[in-house]
Amino acid sequence: MARRLLILNTDLLIGGTPRVVYELAKRLHAPTRGMEVEVACLAPRGPVADLIESAGVRVTVFNADDLFDLPKVTMKLVKLIRQRGVDTVLSFLLHANTVAALSALFCRDVRYFQAIQTTQPNPRWHWWMQSIVWHAARRIIVPSEAVAAAAMERSGIDPDQISVIANAIDVASLAPLDLLTTESSPAQNPLRLDRPFQIVFLGRLDPVKRVDDLLSAIATLSSAPIHLHICGDGPMRWQLRQLTAALNLTGRVTFHGFVPTRQALAEADLLVLPSAAEGFPLVLLEAMAVGVPIVATSAPGIVDVVTDEQTALLVPVGDVAALAGAIQRCIDNTHLRCAMAEQARALVLARYTWDRIIPQYQQLLFPD
Repeated sequence: MARRLLILNTDLLIGGTPRVVYELAKRLHAPTRGMEVEVACLAPRGPVADLIESAGVRVTVFNADDLFDLPKVTMKLVKLIRQRGVDTVLSFLLHANTVAALSALFCRDVRYFQAIQTTQPNPRWHWWMQSIVWHAARRIIVPSEAVAAAAMERSGIDPDQISVIANAIDVASLAPLDLLTTESSPAQNPLRLDRPFQIVFLGRLDPVKRVDDLLSAIATLSSAPIHLHICGDGPMRWQLRQLTAALNLTGRVTFHGFVPTRQALAEADLLVLPSAAEGFPLVLLEAMAVGVPIVATSAPGIVDVVTDEQTALLVPVGDVAALAGAIQRCIDNTHLRCAMAEQARALVLARYTWDRIIPQYQQLLFPD
């Protein structure tokens, strides 16, 4: 008898968790081996839905105008579970976890698993709600020890109910950029005299990412030939543009909006992630896989992925002077960039490929 897994997420917009959902669905879906997977989301259709369907996985969109209309959305999920004969539900993020927990009241023969992907302390009510709904799940899946600690502290989740399974990336699609044409890594290449040092931020423009700290750090490096590329969008877009102008950085900073990861990293000399908190930042794995050195903060989630002075340079959250100093070290020290990039890629290959992670999900979801 085929096993039927439904992966439920709040939305399928461009972002870290939808990408994890896509990879899981694509890799777990194997009808010839008795495993059928489909995906559903609460919100209207997003671009990741197209990717999932291109992998041969069915997608159902609930088109919820109001995610707080819980009875309506819950009954849509219950109907889908019954129609498809779903026996296992894996939900990601609070809203999906809540709807899944409510559906469990009507689908008592279905096995439920929930995933938490963040360490952000706010909104606090998210953690309060998670403290209620986690009881409906057999296990809570988190990508890092930092997320596990946050879940236990803020939502009172029993540590015996938590399984740590790291996120991963498709390394095959992220071969080292330079290895496509040469035998050296990006970090080994001396600075090109015909262009500035290219620094990239890649992510959502949200307060927790602290991109304003990065802009302030760049402003202190007035004598360094630097150009910062901000790739992403979000609620702080206009505020960050205004800060760029106020710091007289207009000619040294480019706002690109959303850019595919490989394109964003193609000309990068350095990736900087100045966040206050992360769950498990895929952007770090992607930079590590292609040989782009990293400067980041020693924030929860980040320290679960990289180690200071080995696979990245880490600075305290909010310390603009330390952030500027780490960037300057990378500009000045080709050997440091090379060593970090090589160690980082080796780490990704050893720990964070889907070939290593998928068996962990299979064992947890379907141990028999």
